[in-house]
Amino acid sequence: MARISQILSILSFILSASTVGAGYFAYSYMTSPQFEAKMMEKVMKNVNKILPNQIEKKLPKVTGPMVEMSNNYSDDTKWFWDYIEKRNKEHIEWETKGKWEQ
Repeated sequence: MARISQILSILSFILSASTVGAGYFAYSYMTSPQFEAKMMEKVMKNVNKILPNQIEKKLPKVTGPMVEMSNNYSDDTKWFWDYIEKRNKEHIEWETKGKWEQ
């Protein structure tokens, strides 16, 4: 009985060591520049097929003259620009002071 448990413990140690070794080699390969270049090449090959069609679908067909944006705050969008200005100030305040005080 002791002989069987000794053989099983040696086999389990060999299995564990090979698993750790394989994990290390997989990690070192996946973090290597060669793997990154290989994956980037594969991704870009597929993106280059898809991207031009998607850009053409998303861009609107512009006909006629462009409408200029108004900088006049007396128009109907004053409430919107006031809201944006208030949110920007709150965000700047949080980024400069509030985030660090939490």
